[in-house]
Amino acid sequence: SVEAPVGYSITIALIAAFLNSFIVAAAVEEIGKYLCFWMVEHPDFENDKVLLSSASSALFETNVEENEKSADNSDYDVETTKLHLLSEHTHPAISQTVLAPTASLVSLGAATTIAMITTALGFACAENILYVFVYTPPGLNEEISTLVVRCLFPIHPLAAALQSLGVCRRDLERDGSTQLGRILFPAWLLHGSFDFALMAYSLIARILSPEDDVGEDSTAGRDGNAAEDADSSLFVVSCVMVIPVLGVVYYFKEAWEQRDRLERLDKEVRVAE
Repeated sequence: SVEAPVGYSITIALIAAFLNSFIVAAAVEEIGKYLCFWMVEHPDFENDKVLLSSASSALFETNVEENEKSADNSDYDVETTKLHLLSEHTHPAISQTVLAPTASLVSLGAATTIAMITTALGFACAENILYVFVYTPPGLNEEISTLVVRCLFPIHPLAAALQSLGVCRRDLERDGSTQLGRILFPAWLLHGSFDFALMAYSLIARILSPEDDVGEDSTAGRDGNAAEDADSSLFVVSCVMVIPVLGVVYYFKEAWEQRDRLERLDKEVRVAE
């Protein structure tokens, strides 16, 4: 059979790596993490009305339980007591004042970042289990090696932290120009670049070093090249590490500037009050 030119094979491999890393992996996973973040429930993310309603409901349930415990079983009518308490606490401002805490913008920003990183860690945990027990050849050493290597690259939490910058800019700083595309782009670029570098290297290495099955003469050659392949892999992995490092530097720079802006907005709110 006629083999395709090496240049053609490398071009096809790069196109496949780009589509797989930036579209299949980065775009789908980052959108998925963004959507999962909106399922997180936390008091800091609720408005005053919801908090007041929740506090009133909790107060109502507590009073019902206390009356159930203290009432005499023979003369106690549960439904009547519930109706009485319900009418008493329908308007908390009349029967009892319930203070709903209002978090500062800085606190809301931190809560957003933590929530998004937590979501990403859950995703990364599930993905690591898949890689270790499904994609890795059976064997304790191989599985541990895969787990260690994947733990060295915290791409998912870092990408989620980058997303949180955009979410805070849109929701807390009220920047109308920050929409979904601008929120996802830095995380998508980081995630896609990292995956593309690893996928492209793996595919090109496979093209340039095809399996040779001619017999015992090829065995010695393969054994002789094992150390060289390991050295080249270590070099490539070290170079790829530059991508998450740049991501970390970018995040801390933007997060520091955003925190200053949120602190100024908090001061303006306090002065206005």
